[in-house]
Amino acid sequence: MNLRAALRRYSELVVYKTYAELKAEASTYFLGMAWWILEPALYLLAFYGIFQWGTRQGEDDFIPFLLVGLIHWKWTASCLSNGSVSILHARGIIAQVYLPKIVFPVFSLAISTTKFLIILVLMLSVIAYLKGLSITALLWLLPVYMTHLLLLFGLASTLAILVPVIPDLQPIIDNGIIVLMLVSGIFFNIDSFPEDAQFWFYSNPFAVLFSEYRNILLAGLPPKLSSLAYVTVIGVFMSAVATWLHVRLNRRIPRVLF
Repeated sequence: MNLRAALRRYSELVVYKTYAELKAEASTYFLGMAWWILEPALYLLAFYGIFQWGTRQGEDDFIPFLLVGLIHWKWTASCLSNGSVSILHARGIIAQVYLPKIVFPVFSLAISTTKFLIILVLMLSVIAYLKGLSITALLWLLPVYMTHLLLLFGLASTLAILVPVIPDLQPIIDNGIIVLMLVSGIFFNIDSFPEDAQFWFYSNPFAVLFSEYRNILLAGLPPKLSSLAYVTVIGVFMSAVATWLHVRLNRRIPRVLF
């Protein structure tokens, strides 16, 4: 099978698998797809209550500020968490048919991203109502999302191939995602910190991305090319690492799993 035919086959497989998984998940719950919207809405309400009513740290436009950060964080966390165990949870398929193991984190990313797109439409509607939203801003979002997705692919694919080989990584990843949430500027404005602190916070590529989303959606500013370049370099590097690991460990994974 040549490369073009293989890519077409695996692309069709990703689309079919994503549709099947989403349909099965929606049919599992009484509220179906409504849970994809209710879950982030409940998170938003809980954190808004903590920061606005509890600690009294919210500003007048804290709702859109928190909404943008939290929605994009939920997508990020879902991709990293589910992607990291995608090969581990695919034992049944791996036992029956040969597939390059890198397709499993791609499955997971496609499922999480499809859910995110549904929520994204609602978020943009809310932002448009509260702050206004231009076509230009929507176009500015596209390169940021592409950069974000590249980074998620690199990280999720790297973790997915390592977790079956090093099982102790799983609790580290789970706790690392929590720490990442706290240092990515979801609940606070990093730009209000001293410059030295800003440097360390913005060394986190997700903090850079969340800041760009807010600049575009809430301030109407174009994305910074330097910020996108920084995240792209990390995303390309992690994707290269993931590809190398999958080539090296692709045949070893079935022996580890079984």
